[in-house]
Amino acid sequence: MNGYDQSAGFTEAEKLALTARLTRAAGTARRPVLKHVTRRAAVLCAAAMLMVAAAGAAAVGYIWQGRSLTIEGQRVNADALMTLHGDGSATVIVTGANGEHTSIEVPPATVPGWLDGTAGDFTASYDSEEPYLLEPQNGRLVLRIQNRVPLDVTDLLGEGYTFTYADGDGTQKTATVKGTVENYAVE
Repeated sequence: MNGYDQSAGFTEAEKLALTARLTRAAGTARRPVLKHVTRRAAVLCAAAMLMVAAAGAAAVGYIWQGRSLTIEGQRVNADALMTLHGDGSATVIVTGANGEHTSIEVPPATVPGWLDGTAGDFTASYDSEEPYLLEPQNGRLVLRIQNRVPLDVTDLLGEGYTFTYADGDGTQKTATVKGTVENYAVE
């Protein structure tokens, strides 16, 4: 699927390389604790946790239904969902193929890049030719735009949520979704 065999696990060499990278990162991270985590640190942490989750999932042969994350160029069988907060921050819940959840807190300064796709270290994709999808999921409405982290728009429907996407020929377009989870419209 898209050049990536989702049933294959990580080789021992890949596991060792990841372990070495994480060990080096841990050795250089002995500085005073900052009040907020940088985007890169959050992405690296999520990558490490997802690598372990994906390796475990590959061992049991589970395939993640056409959804994947790309973290710093590494494709991982997982899904993500971003929820915006009133203070401008967001929480991204990453679910590995084996069902394990990881939470990433995204600071307000980083959220716009994750919403518009310019924070290229962490992207999500799905198997579809559509430029965006709206999916009811567990009583919530999820907006999926290619190469962006999926967004829970449920609490934004009352006022409407405006988003941009690229159509089939690459033209940037804008749309607004509003209504309810059961009865929404895109204009």
